Amino acid sequence: MATEAKNILIVDDDESLMRFLRLFLEMEGVGDVRGVTNGAAALEVVEDFRPDIAVVDYWMPPVHGNEIAAQLRAKVPGVIIIAFSGLLEEKPDWADALFMKSELFDIASLREMLARTGGG
Repeated sequence: MATEAKNILIVDDDESLMRFLRLFLEMEGVGDVRGVTNGAAALEVVEDFRPDIAVVDYWMPPVHGNEIAAQLRAKVPGVIIIAFSGLLEEKPDWADALFMKSELFDIASLREMLARTGGG
């Protein structure tokens, strides 16, 4: 369970993965968790919701995670960006951390990711 509540935004075009991750984080009690399925929706959400952490899918045509991350950082300075990918093999320059989709159903990995990024 999280020691300090965080606002977390999940941006993934795969709605089932986004919902699973959102449900897990809510069950962990990390704080207020919001999920959207595209970059435009993410930019709308941050008008009223200030995430401490944004979990951003890399491959989301037409606007990919690196572009969304840059736009989120411009709107929410200090936001921690976690690249969420099944394609990337190492943390990209535009992200603070990388969480592989292949680890999504590994609860210990999810908890470790939260601890590394200050979300748990």
